[in-house]
This record gives sequence, structure tokens and C-alpha cells, in this order.
Amino acid sequence: MKSIIILLCLFLVANIVLCVPFPFPDDGSADSNNNSTETNNNSSETNNNSSDSSNSPDTSSNSTETSSNSPDTSSNSTDTSSTNSTDTKKAEESSSDNNEITTELTGQKRINTCPIIGVLVQKITDKGLIEEVPELKGKSFISASYIKWLESAGARVVAFHPNMTEAKIEQLFKSVSGILLPGGEINLNNSGYATLGRKLYKMAKDANADGVNFPIFGICRGMQALAVFEELNNSSLMLTDSRNYTTSVHYTLEMTMDDFLKDMDVPLMAAVEAYNITSHFHKYGIPPKAMKKDSMKTYKVLGTSKDRNGKEFVSIMKGTDLPFFGVQFHPEKPAFEWAENVDIPHDPQAICFGQYLANKFVDEARKNTKHAFDSYKAESEASVYGDKLLDVSLYAEKCHTPLQQIYVYE
Repeated sequence: MKSIIILLCLFLVANIVLCVPFPFPDDGSADSNNNSTETNNNSSETNNNSSDSSNSPDTSSNSTETSSNSPDTSSNSTDTSSTNSTDTKKAEESSSDNNEITTELTGQKRINTCPIIGVLVQKITDKGLIEEVPELKGKSFISASYIKWLESAGARVVAFHPNMTEAKIEQLFKSVSGILLPGGEINLNNSGYATLGRKLYKMAKDANADGVNFPIFGICRGMQALAVFEELNNSSLMLTDSRNYTTSVHYTLEMTMDDFLKDMDVPLMAAVEAYNITSHFHKYGIPPKAMKKDSMKTYKVLGTSKDRNGKEFVSIMKGTDLPFFGVQFHPEKPAFEWAENVDIPHDPQAICFGQYLANKFVDEARKNTKHAFDSYKAESEASVYGDKLLDVSLYAEKCHTPLQQIYVYE
């Protein structure tokens, strides 16, 4: 009987030992393991510390400091609370000084968790749409697919209109995190889009020179605009046969050495080059040789494509030192445009690639911690949410460039 009892006791002890978690290293930090063990042994004192820490707006940062700097959590609860309070005060003062009302600390870097992107408004030039909806004559618009594309990556949107005053443009520029130059059938010489875009392009370059990470993303005509605004002429544009056309992207050597695709899954990266999943609607393009000119040294070519006749054009480009990006195709269309009379790929790979590019741009905008609106109310008043949204999908067959929805402006 005694032997049975002894065996049962040994069995219970063995199970208890086996159930104790082995202290695997967390990021190679031995101190973190010791702190974790001491925390388990001093639960009541740790609870007190947790209560103090919950009053800090940056709990994760403070807890990290507590783990790395306090080998004895229970004996330093007072010091930790004092340190957290001091750090919190400093963070708030820094946020106030830099107008960083929407930022959070991530490791050692501060990011903007509420990025707002400015999108240029342009004149409605589609004659088929104007014939179907005469009241749109003389009006301007933004395709809703651009807005949805940006929102899908966690950004909000405000409209930049050519009719805005200089003071309004400057005030709005200092409130947004980045600029999107959308595609469209507009001239890049003297249109309202061109004039405003050229102004914003210079402001963005100046802001980056002053230490503000201010990104620009150009799509289709918007990418061509980047080249025209940089050179101050359209000498780098050539005619292409690429309207209503899908094709693949050939990566350049620059792309393989750049970090542009570093976060993309290998199968998706391969699909972009192997399959026709990029949607093109452009009459003009930029020949790769034009990018070798001294006037275009601001940019590097990351990818090229060929039109129906085999003519090669730049498909993806990126600023050499500036956070400026351009794609000749439409990454927003696969997920948000559905007209049946145009050739838009809706393959999972096409949608995922479009989402990757949206995430890439908005992530870059999150690095802009210097620009912000004065209040949430000001953000809401400036956003497109209150602007007129019109369903134009029923007129797709009559439109030169059919869309689902557009935001309409005077």
C-alpha cells in the first residue's frame, strides 16, 4: 500500500514538473525571462504595477522599458510608476510640439496611425458620360475606386481642387500625409490638374528637403505627371497602344536590389511577372531610355511592360532618394471597377498586387509625423465623406472610360 502511495506521489510530482513552462528566450533577452519568472512569483505586486502602467498612453513602450531596465519588478514599482509618468509627460510634450496628434511609438520610431491622403480633382472629359448625364458638363470628379483603394490600406482622403485659394492649398498640404496623382484624360501642360499638381509636386520636394517624409503616388496619367513635373516638359512621353489592355511586368535589376517588393510573397511576386494581371488604360507611356537622361535622375525604373505592338514602356518607377512612386497601370481597378465592356483582371493575384501597392504607399505616408489637422472635426470637415457620390455604372457602355462611382465637384 505504501509503495502505491509513493508511486502516486512521484507521478503527481512528475506531472507538476512537466507542466512548468520552459523559459524560452524572448528575442534573446535573458533579463526578460528572469522578469517573467519574478512576475509570476510576485503576482500581487505585478498587478499593482499593471494598474499604474494602464494610466500611460504608451503602455507597450513602458512595459518594454520595465522589462529591460528593472530586473526586480516588485522592488521597483514606485520607480517604474514615476518613470512611466515622466515618459508619458515627455511623449505628450513632444507630440504637442510637432503637432503629432495622431501618432504612436513603434519601437524607436514614431508613426502616424491616422494617415490622410490628398487626391487631385480633375475635369470630367468623358463625352459619353456627359451625353448621358448633361448636368455633369463643366464639373470635376474623383473616381471612387481611388478612394476605396486608399481606404483599404487604412487611410482617409481629402480632395485637392484647382479652384482652391493659395492659402487653402498650403493649409491643406500641411494637414495631409501624402498625395495621390490619379489617372485621367487631362493635359499636363495648362489644365487645372497640371497647374495644381505641379505646385504640390514642388511643395512635396521642399517638404522632404526639410525633413518631412511626404510621399507621392502617381497612377497612369499620374505617373506620367511625375516625369513631366520633374522635367518641366513632356519630352519623355511617347504614344503606346495600351488602352483597355492587360499585361505583365518585367522586373529590372534595380527592382531586385530595391526594397520595394521586400514584403511581397514570392508566389505573388512571380505572378506579377508571369501573368497578365496589370490593367492599362493609357495612350502615352515613358520609354525606358528616357529615364537615363540627367533630367530624370530623380527616378529609377523598377519594372517595364510592352504594349500590343511590343513597344516597351516604364511600368513601375520610384524616386531615387524621394518617397515618390509611379505605376503606369491601375492597381485600384481589379478590386473596385466592374464594367463588363472593359478588360480588367479580377484574379486574386491582381487584387493582391493592387492591395500590396496601396499598403506600400499608405505605410510610407505613416512616416509623415509632421503634418496633421488641428482637430478631428477639421479632418472630418475636409474629408470626402460629405462630398457628392454618384453611381455612373449604368452608363458604362456609353463611356470612354467606364467607372462604377464618382465623387462630383463644381
